[in-house]
Amino acid sequence: MSTEYAIEELELHRTKLKNSVAYAEDVRKLMGNPLFRKIIMEDFCIQSAARYVQESCDPLLTAEQRADALALAQAGGHLKRWLDITLRMADTSERSILDVDEELEKLRAQPEDETE
Repeated sequence: MSTEYAIEELELHRTKLKNSVAYAEDVRKLMGNPLFRKIIMEDFCIQSAARYVQESCDPLLTAEQRADALALAQAGGHLKRWLDITLRMADTSERSILDVDEELEKLRAQPEDETE
C-alpha cells in the first residue's frame, strides 16, 4: 500500500471520527435543553413508561394492546441507551483522532521510497 493511499484512507477515517464527535456534541446540547429533559426524559421516559408498564398487565386490554403498551414502556429505555451509546462512541472517536493524527504524522514524515 502506498503512503499516499494510506494517508487518504486515514484522512477519510479522521473525517468520519470528527463527524461522530460533532454529532455527539449536538446530542449533548439536546440533552442539556430543559424542554427536552422535561418532555422526553422525564415525561416520556419515566412517567409515561410507568403508565404503559401498568397498562401492559391490564387484563381488560387485549393481548395486542398489552403488547403495544409494553413496547411503548420500553421505548424510553431504548432511547436512553441510544443516547448513552452515541456519547460513548464519540468519546472513543475523540481518542482515536489522536491516534490517527499520530499515524498521519509518521506517514507524512516518511520518504516516498521507503514505502514501496
